[in-house]
Amino acid sequence: MCGRCLAAADAGRDGVFRAQPEGGGNVRFELPVQKETGYFDIAAQTKPLLHTWSLAVEEQFYILFPLLLIAIHRFAPRRLTAVLVILFVASLVASAWMVERSQSAAFYLLPFRAWELLLGSLVALNPLPQRIADLPKEALVALGLALIAVAVFGFDDRMAFPGIAALLPCLGAALAIQFGNGSRVTAKLLRFPPLVSVGLISYSLYLWHWPLIVFTRMLSGYSLGLVTTLLVVLGSIATLSWAFIERPFRGNRSHIGRKSVFGGAIVVAVGAVILGNTVVHMKGIPGRLPDSVQKIYAATYDAGPYGVSPCFIDDNGGPSISDIRAGKLCNVGAQSSQDPAFVVWGDSHSGAMAPAIGVAARAAGVSGLFAGHASCPPLPGVPLSARGDTERCGAFNDAVKDLILSRHIPLVFLAAYWPKYIHDAELPNEGVYFDPSVPPPVADKSAPIKAALSRLLDDLKKAGTRVILVHDVPEMGHYIPEAAAKAAMEGTSTDLAPPWDYLNKRQALSREVLTQLAQTYNAEIVDPLPAFCANQHCDALLGMMAHLSVSGPPFRTWPTS
Repeated sequence: MCGRCLAAADAGRDGVFRAQPEGGGNVRFELPVQKETGYFDIAAQTKPLLHTWSLAVEEQFYILFPLLLIAIHRFAPRRLTAVLVILFVASLVASAWMVERSQSAAFYLLPFRAWELLLGSLVALNPLPQRIADLPKEALVALGLALIAVAVFGFDDRMAFPGIAALLPCLGAALAIQFGNGSRVTAKLLRFPPLVSVGLISYSLYLWHWPLIVFTRMLSGYSLGLVTTLLVVLGSIATLSWAFIERPFRGNRSHIGRKSVFGGAIVVAVGAVILGNTVVHMKGIPGRLPDSVQKIYAATYDAGPYGVSPCFIDDNGGPSISDIRAGKLCNVGAQSSQDPAFVVWGDSHSGAMAPAIGVAARAAGVSGLFAGHASCPPLPGVPLSARGDTERCGAFNDAVKDLILSRHIPLVFLAAYWPKYIHDAELPNEGVYFDPSVPPPVADKSAPIKAALSRLLDDLKKAGTRVILVHDVPEMGHYIPEAAAKAAMEGTSTDLAPPWDYLNKRQALSREVLTQLAQTYNAEIVDPLPAFCANQHCDALLGMMAHLSVSGPPFRTWPTS
């Protein structure tokens, strides 16, 4: 009932309602069709079953690991520890390699998370000597807890995770488990009754926490009082679930026989699979929502061809580096066999701008190429702080620049999420938790951006290439399709754009930097702001955060300067 009333209109598109009962929820969250969802995207805050990815990883491991043990027992019975160590190292190395190439794959898929479970297996085998002095044991347990604390308080979303970074908390947990029983001081801390109580209900707490948080947020918003209430409710539900479901079966105190337990489990699993497939087949049962709300949600997926593969480069594919150098890119504007008249170059915001540029190009009878890469601004040589972007963005930007210079392309549009790079920060709590009363990040981190952009503009000017710098559209902060649909359902205002002062403060420095560089290098400026804002008020933009949707406000002629 809760899901029927509150679940987003796109619930069912991702297929997790079907995939999780079938043991593939983690794979489904990683699939290209699920690109908009994950712990790395705003839409994650609206997915009530997102947390089931880890259960799927466990299921897959529990199916495969016994088969592995049987094979080892048959063919190498004395090499069990050695084989597990080899697999542990191989999975860890693979995770470190994959996280720099596809973080979602490294996060969700078993081959890149198996090392964490194998580490637990090695601890269970207990290959380390038992007789260790009290002081080293105390030190090792304390070290383990310290490693966990560093991960809890020191990790942020800029880190390449899981990969090597995940070794820190996992190793900490392994040390605490391995030597905790033999310690004196630290063991007392771990036996602290409130901690033990949380540990007892932790599995039930995990199962309940995310759906309850998502649905509560949909209903009531976010506040400190609500968080406190939610914690109490979560703890109560988890305790009841542990006491009346989990504990009886684990302790063999259930009056229900094993046949009934397994029979009931099979019935529930089959029912869940049937229900999940029905939801997916009916595309999330959109009929439960008004037509006006469905139209708002449809805008979420109306990104146009330049925001997805094969035109756009991200974890799901796109043109290769060799394709870029050869000019094998998607066309923008009129269809023509002649050499491209321009290139649209940038990150995902360039993909959102490309349709409007294409409209103008078709009207002028010219064609160009689109070169866009997720989280890669057109800044060759600039160090980027987020998740290994510097290396992959460097190769992309070098290839695009070489294409422009080698083909003598006369015009380049440079478009990007400029405020993010100028301030080295996105808006705080973007999405369902966005609060425009919290000031936007405005710290001046523009020095490397200005240096890289100056070098690029100078090189292009010397090559005779005309440059148009495209200011970014106003950042909405809210996940607009979700917020607008919710407002429409509740009959509240759909005027969701942040106040003018907020938007102006956020964009001021990036606009100043681009304007100064344009004057220095005789570049031009395209400013989309007048198309969306007037009289110190901006319309809410349909699309993902600051990305325009093709279904959003109609494209207009943007003034250049």
